[in-house]
Amino acid sequence: MTDSKKLSFTNKLWKFRKEKIETLEKLQESILSDLGLENPAKIQQFINPSLNDLRDPFALKNMDKAVARTIQAIKNGERIMIAGDFDADGITSTVILVSALQECGAEVSYFIPDRTNDSHGLQKKFMENFAGKNVKLVITCDCATNDAEEISYGKSLGIDTIVTDHHQMDPARFPQDAVAVVNCQTSDNLDERNLSGSAVAFKFATALVSTFFDQKKTPKALTPSPLPEGEGDNSKKISEIIDPLLEIATIGIISDCVKLVGDNRIIAKYGLAKMSRTSWNGLKILLERLKINKVDEQAIGFFVAPHLNAASRLGDVMIAVQLFLGNPAKNEERVAYLMDLNRERRVQTDLMIKSAEKQIQTGAACQFFFAENWEQGILGLAASHFVEKLNVPIVMGTIRQIDGMLSASCRAPEGYSMIDGLANSAKFLESFGGHAGAAGFIAKPKNLEKIREYYGLESIAELFEAVGSEKIDLKDVKLAFENQKVIGYAFFVLE
Repeated sequence: MTDSKKLSFTNKLWKFRKEKIETLEKLQESILSDLGLENPAKIQQFINPSLNDLRDPFALKNMDKAVARTIQAIKNGERIMIAGDFDADGITSTVILVSALQECGAEVSYFIPDRTNDSHGLQKKFMENFAGKNVKLVITCDCATNDAEEISYGKSLGIDTIVTDHHQMDPARFPQDAVAVVNCQTSDNLDERNLSGSAVAFKFATALVSTFFDQKKTPKALTPSPLPEGEGDNSKKISEIIDPLLEIATIGIISDCVKLVGDNRIIAKYGLAKMSRTSWNGLKILLERLKINKVDEQAIGFFVAPHLNAASRLGDVMIAVQLFLGNPAKNEERVAYLMDLNRERRVQTDLMIKSAEKQIQTGAACQFFFAENWEQGILGLAASHFVEKLNVPIVMGTIRQIDGMLSASCRAPEGYSMIDGLANSAKFLESFGGHAGAAGFIAKPKNLEKIREYYGLESIAELFEAVGSEKIDLKDVKLAFENQKVIGYAFFVLE
């Protein structure tokens, strides 16, 4: 078997079937087959994504309930609060929902927790704050699927909550008191379960705007331009509102490293195409300052998204949101702020990595790194670095200054579910959440050694190895698809 290190492209693990690949056609066939794409029609949808193939947003469970309650709030003049998350996916999800609601004439505000002092999702103190501002409806994005206690508390204060999210669901913490939970994990379509938070928000925005402006339309006729406009005087208006949101959703999709399949792929294709002539003033300035001439997935993943994330890692996350929703006259200043933060973020990340390298335990099935003075906002970046370097699950922890609690970011290579590992060790944790590959938790410092021992000895079921054929050259991969206009290399990370 070929050594796994010889099969990596940008340190990502290649997995191919064991048969020898002799031609470029066979290489393409193998890649598509390993993605579950063997039907000619599905292969063409994958290679040539079309907005016509976007799934009906109302196919997502509870979408109808969420749209109905939101329209009721708009018509009644109720104050709506969008509660987002502090990463690029959460930021873009917030922008999407606020923009759509503003176009519908809603009285809408938005809130994003502080990455350093708060955790993901809702908290009781947030609900109390919202109640004090006469908020009657909270709509979350990229968070709150498992915030049952907080949503029930909000209900006792007279606040209804709609959850839009894509994180894995814990039945024990499912918010039964929510008006609706719109989460792609409930979909019967496997590709749809891979949606980013921004893609779920985009679908909700599409369903809301379409229904609000033309309730006579059928869901299939509600897809955004450049599809032919449907019948009805409001078709153009609906398209004008939804169309620019493709770009914002694309940033969230690429930044969150979700699979570029299904609706993710369709949105990303059209969103990237539109970004080269973006109408978003703040995004245009950022692209210009970064000297990005070709807007592709690498430009978003390695340049745009890190600058948005830098706001919450080391500064004020609201600056990143206001780049899209604030006064355009201040966008030059906002971009300069984000660029300064991102430079500092790179310095701090390098320092953390160098410090953590001294703690590497040779041959350990899981690496647990800890220091009391690490910058909490960049733990995840350092964890991702070590996953690529060591190819084992990584836990990066530090002490949260605001309350002295242990805060950790966790990352895992393909084949291991970090969120399942956290669920198994929940008895040591105060809270946790995330995905298979990326998660986090809060715990009491006294449990540090228990958590370290647990992850080092018990929660690792197996080690990881590549299933390979001959060494694959990147030029061959590019050549195999160069005439197919396939966007991105994200789909080369195979399962």
